[in-house]
Amino acid sequence: MNHTYKYDFVLSFSGADRGVVEKVRHYLLAHELRIFYDFDEQHDLLGRDLAEHFAELYQEAGQYCVVFISQSYLERVWCKWERRAALARAISSKDEYIIPYVLQDVAVPGIPQTIGHARADVTPPWAFASLLVRKLKSRLGGSEYLQSTGFESQLARALTSTRPPPPSIGRVSRVPSLASTYDYDKPKRHLHSRALYGIASRPGMGKTAIALAMATRLCQRGIPVAFLTVDQPVGTIVRRLLALTAKVDLDTLRGPKLEPSQLSRVAAASDKLSALPLRIVDAGDDASLDVALCELWTAISSFDIRLFFVDSLSSINSANAFNHSGMRGSLSALKAFAWLAQETSTTGLISLSLTRSVEMRNDKTPVATDVTGGSRTSSLLEEVFMLYRGDYYDPTGRGREVELDVFTASPARGGVRRGPMKLVFDRPTASFAELWDHDLEADISGTPDSTEGHQQ
Repeated sequence: MNHTYKYDFVLSFSGADRGVVEKVRHYLLAHELRIFYDFDEQHDLLGRDLAEHFAELYQEAGQYCVVFISQSYLERVWCKWERRAALARAISSKDEYIIPYVLQDVAVPGIPQTIGHARADVTPPWAFASLLVRKLKSRLGGSEYLQSTGFESQLARALTSTRPPPPSIGRVSRVPSLASTYDYDKPKRHLHSRALYGIASRPGMGKTAIALAMATRLCQRGIPVAFLTVDQPVGTIVRRLLALTAKVDLDTLRGPKLEPSQLSRVAAASDKLSALPLRIVDAGDDASLDVALCELWTAISSFDIRLFFVDSLSSINSANAFNHSGMRGSLSALKAFAWLAQETSTTGLISLSLTRSVEMRNDKTPVATDVTGGSRTSSLLEEVFMLYRGDYYDPTGRGREVELDVFTASPARGGVRRGPMKLVFDRPTASFAELWDHDLEADISGTPDSTEGHQQ
């Protein structure tokens, strides 16, 4: 965005607070911002004099420095190095630089409590990250935001606008599933209606890429799909759809110019996507559960939606949904989406996080309770598709082509390895490598779950 600095935000935090920091980081990356986060730069940090490097990094490399304040941050040696460099920049600069996020009430030397800040007990990580995006946007005045091909706004209007509902297909159909990529038995080649399924992984593994690929494939088969975007703005989802369909690198699509052949493919992709029975549903700036449910209900009723995606569950704000103080956390949101699937005879596919890697299990086989929330979450799911990358914490071994290990697991049985899936991985985004070579088009013939009409 701002090309004066290498990073839009540099993050200064204690490793003890990494869980909170990763939530903020994930939201910022979803908005295509440039972030310094130590795990993303491990390969570059090897062999460096870290004291000298961090002094330069936190003093010169970022538009803003986000400081996660806690007792641990106050005590850690490296945090002191980072803080000194950030304070040196703040003292010498006329512009605001340090943005505190208070996790615990502690006094940090050099950072006055009068500086505008956010508190974690009032502003959750996703809401704080949203404030950061808005602050950067106001600072830049929008002038340095990503270039658009012109097709993106046109496609966004087509995929989010209201139009007369199509004729009902008259019955509840089974939906082709990701499982058909692998050797499922015939009765299990479909996702069932009135049920929830999960796609789970650690952040940045490609859940959204897989969800978008499934959505476009299902729509090409005439199955209407709604995609609820929570983590990323509609414009980002549209760009990823265009890149996926036109087979143009996302970085190229972000750029100010495209080659004539690329522009032609993007134009054709825009026309193709506009004709699909696909609805992109925006959860809004506050990502509230009540807004998400109402918007999904409207899309399902208006467009005879058969399957809806939620990307992702962890970012849904369920506090006080519908003025009900008992709504709390992701489990409440998941129960609400399960209710929606039941009431509308649709299938829900929910993006989830994992609490442990497959390497942590002796048998190297995951189970459904590995999802965030454990058995309370998995008990509401028919099945979970679980994605793993063995080299996730080994950046030096990462090439552009990455193989994901895909397992399926259900509450009733353990995990089953379904095979590798190739991605082209380019942090913070991922897209399928030669996606159309992958068979995601399951056989949709066979006995439907029910012969009754689709509930409106």
